[in-house]
Amino acid sequence: RSGEQRRRHEAEQERLGDQISRLERRLAAESYGTPHWVDVRWMLAALEITESGRYGDLSLPRQDGLIPLGVDRKSGLHEFAVEGTGALPGRDPTTGALEVPDDSAVVLVLVPGGTFRMGAQRREARDPGFDPEAQDDESPVRSVTISSPFFLAKYETTESQWASMVQRVERTGALDLGGVLPGLDRRRLPQRDVSWARTSSVLSQFELELPTEAQWEYACRAGTETPWFTGDDADRRLFAAANVIGSDHGLEAIPVGTLKPNRFGLYDMHGNAAEWCIDTYKPYSAGSSTDPVLKKPGTSRVIRGGSSLGTARRARSSARRREDETESSRAVGLRIARPIRRAQDEPPTRGPGPGLDATAAGWIEARWARAIDEITKSPFYNGLQIGGVPD
Repeated sequence: RSGEQRRRHEAEQERLGDQISRLERRLAAESYGTPHWVDVRWMLAALEITESGRYGDLSLPRQDGLIPLGVDRKSGLHEFAVEGTGALPGRDPTTGALEVPDDSAVVLVLVPGGTFRMGAQRREARDPGFDPEAQDDESPVRSVTISSPFFLAKYETTESQWASMVQRVERTGALDLGGVLPGLDRRRLPQRDVSWARTSSVLSQFELELPTEAQWEYACRAGTETPWFTGDDADRRLFAAANVIGSDHGLEAIPVGTLKPNRFGLYDMHGNAAEWCIDTYKPYSAGSSTDPVLKKPGTSRVIRGGSSLGTARRARSSARRREDETESSRAVGLRIARPIRRAQDEPPTRGPGPGLDATAAGWIEARWARAIDEITKSPFYNGLQIGGVPD
């Protein structure tokens, strides 16, 4: 950068830092989880994301249905709770770690976009993506770009979260989440035994979805190119992060988040419960691609990640399997995703009635009412009050 560009950049960073400091002071004065607290958290999250540089030039608009939870200090990524899916998690003020109750809401991580090598091959050790355990449907290895940041759940969907969503959608009574054994609490266990079809139907009611296969592998790898995000070998490092056959947990699923996460702060990407992806299963095509996904009608859907009932080989970052979309299994669960919703609340060129354009008095009054409300709530105008609509 030139000297002038550097000075402008430093001035902009200082301005953002001052705004963040003011918002942090205001946030400390608000009660946790209240509407005003959420408003301030959103303003703070937008500024922090801009300042961080982790998300390129992203300017994140407010996302309906999400509540910012701040930054995971280890991954450096922002996290959000999904309204209507459980209790709001807290964050330890000393360590910055999430404090997740048993009935926690779904927590989404804002994953940055990027380019990675997708797939694996076992034929040539000197070529990219070599893995002696690779299967034929994991190749050819090719370059894939995830063009923009996206939301992906920090944890596999739990039985408690699934029950909460199903109750809201189907208006059922409270579901019994007691265990088969006395004293066993299943609330933090991964939800399994749900088909792709039912999963997609329920998630759509919350404007949520399953990740694409490319998003899933990109997030699982988190910048690594080894068979597992822990390295080349199924050793104690893997078993510290993956509940698979050979680990210390037998053949049983364990509460989500028990083991170690990857670099993006995502837990159980290897093992515990395998996870549905949105894609229809098909062989890979050669050549680089951007945001690949296959949503054509079909009965076979992609499953990723392996489970507590499978070996480490089946839980590799590139390992694929498929299942009929109407089938369910004790090995297969889900991890929730959501795209960024772009701002859709810009002032319309026409109002709600025939012939009402952007110069109509009613439209202007409505815009002023909204502007006054936003100015009053904003921390940037130091409590400025506008008494009425200016001429």
